[in-house]
Amino acid sequence: MSSLEPPQKASYPYKGNPVDGLITLRKESASIIKSNFPAVTLDESGSKSLALSGGSLRRKIDVVSSNWYDTILYVETGQEHYRGVMILDLDTKSRPKNQPFLHNEKIDDRDRTVSSNLRKAIRLMKSVKYDSDKNIKVSSYDIAALAFCMPNDLLNVPVWFELMLVNNCVSHLATVITNDVYRDSLIVPDGSRKIFGTPGTNIGEVSKLFLELNDLKTQIEKDLGYTSRTVDRAAIHY
Repeated sequence: MSSLEPPQKASYPYKGNPVDGLITLRKESASIIKSNFPAVTLDESGSKSLALSGGSLRRKIDVVSSNWYDTILYVETGQEHYRGVMILDLDTKSRPKNQPFLHNEKIDDRDRTVSSNLRKAIRLMKSVKYDSDKNIKVSSYDIAALAFCMPNDLLNVPVWFELMLVNNCVSHLATVITNDVYRDSLIVPDGSRKIFGTPGTNIGEVSKLFLELNDLKTQIEKDLGYTSRTVDRAAIHY
């Protein structure tokens, strides 16, 4: 099933209710998972996904019920990264639009211009979130967006001095938290919405991430203390 971005019209329109169809798909997916993977823990509480963990799985997996969303740009160019999806939101009985392939394309393009340091910054902040004892409600998507918005001078760190990214991520989040004009200007990579606000994140949750990241920076500098170095001066050779 595909939905079309207006003003496109389907030659053979779907006769059923798309939301009901995706709800049925979600129920069938849950039933199949329970039958075929009994050792896996299935969490059905999420509004947008079924969460799988445990058993033989090495990491958590989300199963998302969705349909294709063919944008005008996708139809005109045939480029796959312009194709979107509509994801079932069970709580609101709606299908919000999402462009994960365009998001990834934008991340990859920017990453290449900053010596692969964008993805390092994203992994750093994600790791800090998941290693924290606190419940930090900033999605992986919004963490990637926060890193994507970092200025080039904060991402272009010298080879072997990647520890500078810890300090630079702390500095960037501090600016995000304290500068409301700058914060309000931040847009996710695919341009579909602002980072802050519904359905994005909020300053309180990002502040939690900032504090955890700043604690990490402090701990690293403490460990480096005997050499009188900071994260901006410590080289990593590999």
